[in-house]
Amino acid sequence: TWMAIFRFYLGKKDHLKAEQALADGLKANPKSVDLKVMQGRFYAQQKQGDLAEKAFLEAIEMAPDNVAIYMAAASYYDLVGKDDKAMQLYRKAVEKKPDDAALLNDAARYFFKVRQWDEADRYVAKALDVRPNYLPALMLKGEMLAARRQWNDAIAVFDQVLSGDAAFAQAYYFKGFALMGKGDLEVAKQMLGKAIELNRKDVRAMLLRAEISLRERDFDGAERDCRTALKSLPESYQANLVLGKALLGQGKLSEAKVLFDTLTRFEPDNPQGYFQLGLVQRLEKEYKAALSSFEKALDLNPQLLDVLSQVVAIEASRENFSAALDRCDRQLEKLKDSAFHKAFILNLKAQLYLAQKMDKAAENAYQEAILAYPDFVQPYYGLAGIYLIRKETDRAIEQYKSMLEKNPNMVGPHMLLGTLLDAQKKYDLSEMHYREVLRIDSKFAPAANLAYRLADRGEDLDEALMLAQTAKEKLPEDPSVMDTLGWVYFKKGLIDSAVTEFSDSLEKLPNNASVHYHLGLVYAKKQKVDLAKKHLAKALELDRDFDGAENARNVLDSL
Repeated sequence: TWMAIFRFYLGKKDHLKAEQALADGLKANPKSVDLKVMQGRFYAQQKQGDLAEKAFLEAIEMAPDNVAIYMAAASYYDLVGKDDKAMQLYRKAVEKKPDDAALLNDAARYFFKVRQWDEADRYVAKALDVRPNYLPALMLKGEMLAARRQWNDAIAVFDQVLSGDAAFAQAYYFKGFALMGKGDLEVAKQMLGKAIELNRKDVRAMLLRAEISLRERDFDGAERDCRTALKSLPESYQANLVLGKALLGQGKLSEAKVLFDTLTRFEPDNPQGYFQLGLVQRLEKEYKAALSSFEKALDLNPQLLDVLSQVVAIEASRENFSAALDRCDRQLEKLKDSAFHKAFILNLKAQLYLAQKMDKAAENAYQEAILAYPDFVQPYYGLAGIYLIRKETDRAIEQYKSMLEKNPNMVGPHMLLGTLLDAQKKYDLSEMHYREVLRIDSKFAPAANLAYRLADRGEDLDEALMLAQTAKEKLPEDPSVMDTLGWVYFKKGLIDSAVTEFSDSLEKLPNNASVHYHLGLVYAKKQKVDLAKKHLAKALELDRDFDGAENARNVLDSL
């Protein structure tokens, strides 16, 4: 009766009378655990934290063996961000009912959420020991595998879920997510389509399919999915963001500009809207406005190196080199404690010095970048390029060989020798040094150069894939690594995966002849003739003599 009275007043939003009904009910029934838990939830909803916590703890004292109360209190602590107390209660609940699969799974999902993955693993394993085909626990196991990028294992688990329930829309979504991570885009889209078919309001699946369409440069498809999603969630930031990118890809600059400008008002503290707005403004040659948008994005998140690169590119295009270098130095001061960010910015500075023909300053900046973060690939290429321009490659090779005579286990000299010998097309010798790098440090990301060479020869493609994927795990945002992984995928015949990597690389290296060439080759393989011609022609426009130029001409002629 008291619960019904409480709900009546709560439905009328008369919170004072609802609170009084709970108090009167507890006065009449002081041992009512249900009323005490409801009181805790009511106070939590009213953001009266102290009273909510007091009610939950009193409920636990009243019924110390009732695990439902522990779970209710744990949910409250989760809601208010008191993770230590939430974890303590989940553990107590599991201690009291160690063979309850549903309880174990709820605890596991919480520990997964707060990134205590070892504990989450234990609880999921225990839940599946108790009930081997318990679908919620299988789903969570698959999600955790996907979060660790163990795509094949995750897909196998989602298949197990779907064998138990062929209409489980969420399993199709996550299988699509894992397939996308693996690079199997066509099958990923099929799985996401099935998820949408089973749940017409699955905005998450629509947006993931739109993201795949963006990667494939299917901007019309991306736009369709986004507009459908926006019918259900018109104020979804992500849906509007992806729609804006789709419009931008179609060259609809004015529409994209209005949308990105709106996003900056939707979420003024989110840098993505400002970054995308700046890209449109730069394309429209509104450089002052673009710089303002990019600077706003950097104010919100100083670590956005893509945004910094845009600022530097604008200043460099107008030959404001001193302004560009100064901007690098200011960001370097902000990020001086991050080795990777330091190396990236030093690499930018080196490129600015080269643009001014200050090759000694560039050489020093590249060397400093390598010292700061040896795993970053691009400074090695930069240094090799300087020695090639100076015609000092042989001298540099002798210099690094002499360093290795003193200490043969130095990664940097081996890596530089591999890069220099690559430039001289002495691939057997370069491979020897790359393998020395991997002997010293098996996870050294720049040794993905070896993956590129193996793929180039069409040899040891499984080893090449392993090396390239290792590099991608360590440097997921490095466009050179993306290009290498894409080249391996291409050579293995995984064309959709190759498109993804080359497209992502091109976003960061829009004026790189080799990446355009590679993208042209995969589009030719997919028989997308117009796109193939566009990228192959662009590659030759950027550099008539790049490594692969002759083949680019031959493929263009054949098209």
